[in-house]
Amino acid sequence: MKKITRREALRLHRRLWNWLAEHPTAEKCEWVEWKENGGKIPKTGASCPCCEYVQKNEHGSCQSCPIDWQGINCLHRKHWGDKGFYNKWINAKTRKTKAKYAKLIAELPTRRIK
Repeated sequence: MKKITRREALRLHRRLWNWLAEHPTAEKCEWVEWKENGGKIPKTGASCPCCEYVQKNEHGSCQSCPIDWQGINCLHRKHWGDKGFYNKWINAKTRKTKAKYAKLIAELPTRRIK
């Protein structure tokens, strides 16, 4: 993928996670908008537009993720351990729970630029 802007990463992040909320049995790599699945967007590392942005623009620093994960990053929340939305989505046992956490991830606020 060519260098992605912060704005584009956020837009694609929200589209990806809203799609996952609507398709709770799917995984990120199955998103229909990835080029390999018939879409137009080249698949990114970690199947995440925000990870792609951080890798290409912020030298891989998760603390520069455009999404405010309410902690350090998507995998680690301060004071919450593995209780963050992303880990809950990964470990969800039902479609309803998977959809719930995907929607919460889609709606996470944008991190303020320092």
